[in-house]
Amino acid sequence: MLSRTALLDTNALIAISGENLAAAWERGWHLTTSPWSFFERLGHLGEKPFAEVKETLLRLQSVEIVDKPLDRLVAKRQGSSKPRIWQSDVARDVLSKISEAESIEDFESMTFEDTAGNTRTLENSVETICAILKGEKTRFQKLVTKIIRGIRSGEVRVSTPEERHHAVLAMLVAGESSFRDTEGLDYEAHTSSEEVLTFEYVYYAYGVLRAIAQKEAGGDTCAMNDFVDGQICAYIPLDQQVCVVTADKNSITALGEARALLADVGLGKRAAFTLAHPAELLPGGQP
Repeated sequence: MLSRTALLDTNALIAISGENLAAAWERGWHLTTSPWSFFERLGHLGEKPFAEVKETLLRLQSVEIVDKPLDRLVAKRQGSSKPRIWQSDVARDVLSKISEAESIEDFESMTFEDTAGNTRTLENSVETICAILKGEKTRFQKLVTKIIRGIRSGEVRVSTPEERHHAVLAMLVAGESSFRDTEGLDYEAHTSSEEVLTFEYVYYAYGVLRAIAQKEAGGDTCAMNDFVDGQICAYIPLDQQVCVVTADKNSITALGEARALLADVGLGKRAAFTLAHPAELLPGGQP
């Protein structure tokens, strides 16, 4: 059976049961998600019943947690004499401890050994990841705020598809935002400008298009949760057939507009990604 890659956002992970995710694998779906989606769910351990959050997190046992494709490409070319610690590995290690724990106190009393052989404690880990997420969300909001101010001042022009495309390219060159996750990688030495466009275009297009939407609605920035939704876009390279699974209206709109933007500037064939509602992964759905 041919496999089709599905990229699930947090919205989809909540909507689809573990049983149905496992069944989707059997029907030929290659299910993936980002470490950020895992950590966003993990942060809820501090505010919701442990058993409820644990059940949602354990659904990721049927989903491959993957790292950003550009990070993996650079790491492969760059090489390293030391083990590299990937977010996906940390997420999987933490997930294994979630499966063993019966309470948040039980979970935070545990330790695990990372891929570099370091012993890590989970004590205060929920508070730590919540603080990291808050900082990253704030940085993303500041990025969107900067774009909105640029649009209002006329510095960033977005009236036509060509102008919006130019705005995305300008952000690609500037490399703004907390886009890259893995430390110690030399992107300038190991990527070309074309590869940067291939792997980062959808992410920056999301930022520009969300900024336009917020500006038109009279807003000065985006919602904090736009950070995790935006991060999902960093896993959508041009030219690769990835099915983004979400029911989030803002994500659906922005990704649809990104596809249309690429078509408008003559790059439509490169928009190989598609969108699907979580219901399409339920029994009866076909890859």
